[in-house]
Amino acid sequence: MTDDLREFVDGRTEEKGFSTPTEYVRQLIREDRERATQEQLEELLVQGLQSGDPVEMTPEDWSEIRRTARERLAAKKAARDQ
Repeated sequence: MTDDLREFVDGRTEEKGFSTPTEYVRQLIREDRERATQEQLEELLVQGLQSGDPVEMTPEDWSEIRRTARERLAAKKAARDQ
């Protein structure tokens, strides 16, 4: 890392109240990951809007969507916890 960049990181670490530059960088990575997730969600929403004529959803459809989402979240959590 160049001296200029190191000085910038050190300054931002102090300004933002982080105890170490590593904590500051981790926060930047988390924020970038959140932005990427938001961008992906927005892209999926646009794809959905462009996918054709709307279809009326039934309560059963919503229940199935929720069940599938819960299963996927549980699987991701289980994989992360391993």
